[in-house]
Amino acid sequence: MVNWCPYGPLLVLPAFCTVAATLFTWMAAFDCSFFEFSSDGSRDASISVGLWTVEDFRTFSSNLWDTNLQLVYGYGSCSTWKNAEEIGTNDLDAPLKAARAFSLMSCMFSLPLLVAILLLSCKKLPKNHLYLLSIAMIVEGFCFMISLVAVKSKWCQETRDCHLDTAGILCILGSLLWFVAGLSTPFLQYE
Repeated sequence: MVNWCPYGPLLVLPAFCTVAATLFTWMAAFDCSFFEFSSDGSRDASISVGLWTVEDFRTFSSNLWDTNLQLVYGYGSCSTWKNAEEIGTNDLDAPLKAARAFSLMSCMFSLPLLVAILLLSCKKLPKNHLYLLSIAMIVEGFCFMISLVAVKSKWCQETRDCHLDTAGILCILGSLLWFVAGLSTPFLQYE
């Protein structure tokens, strides 16, 4: 019988966590739903904002009983910050720029880490290489977690109701999976 995986079933946990974390990293970075805010406090008139994309929206002004109301309604379709109708890349503030930078770094480094962990299924590595791979995965988790600084942007701070949306939750889950993968990798033993 040919044993094609030198680490046996112990590789399942770090490999699964790395594959899932890589998917979550890419989905969270480029999805339109990192956080959601509402200009008037209702969930019906909310806008989803992503790190690289934003929901298309319109701003309506209305005078009602001598009160000027400013309402923002989203259409549900996403576009890049550059191509959005009412906003542009000049509306990006420092927290969003930092979140974008760390999400891009996380996406770029996730692919080599994915290849490295999948190569372990057919190649033995010295223990010190496993430790380096483990440290890289933990650093990846921290870098991706820093993307959560996006909720400190003006888009979230200047509204009544702001909360993490689907991509923001994927960011947290992806970071946790990077940590689990990094913490479980040094315990791999040859079969």
